[in-house]
Amino acid sequence: MQSREDAPDDGQGRSDESASPPKPGVESGSVLVVDDEPTILRLFCMMLEESFPNVRIDSAGNGEEALEKFGRERPGVLVMDLHMPVMDGQRTFLEIERLCEVRHWSMPAVVFCSAFSPPTAIQKRLRRDSRHCLVFKPIVSRELVDAVKARLHTPS
Repeated sequence: MQSREDAPDDGQGRSDESASPPKPGVESGSVLVVDDEPTILRLFCMMLEESFPNVRIDSAGNGEEALEKFGRERPGVLVMDLHMPVMDGQRTFLEIERLCEVRHWSMPAVVFCSAFSPPTAIQKRLRRDSRHCLVFKPIVSRELVDAVKARLHTPS
C-alpha cells in the first residue's frame, strides 16, 4: 500500500488517492477552503484531507477566487475566513447566495472562520440558518472537523 508521500502527484500538489474527478451538479461530498493566509489554508486542507480521505478538498486564497471556483465546482461545504483582501468572506457569502438564487442552485453550508466577532449580517444568518456556523480562530482541529462533518453529505 502506498503512503500519502509515495502516491503519484496529480499536478496540483495532491496525490491521486485524494484527488477525485469533478461530478455534475452540487458536490455535496466536496469542500472548498478559503483563506488568504497560505499557512492556514494548507493546515486546514491537511486537517480535512486526513479526516475525510474520500472527500474532494479544494482551496482558494481569497473570496474572488472562491466565487470563481464555486461557480465551476459547486462544493457542498465552504470553510471560509471572514477577513480577507480582494473580497472578504461576508461579500463572498452574499455573492454565492445571489448566484445560487439566480441559477436555482442549493446554497452550500458555510463554516465561517474568524478571530473576530462576525458582522451583524452574518450573525443574523447564523441564527436563522443552522446550515452555517462560526468557528473562532485559533481553531482546534477537532472543532473544524466536527463543523465540516456535521454539514458534509457524502454517500454511505
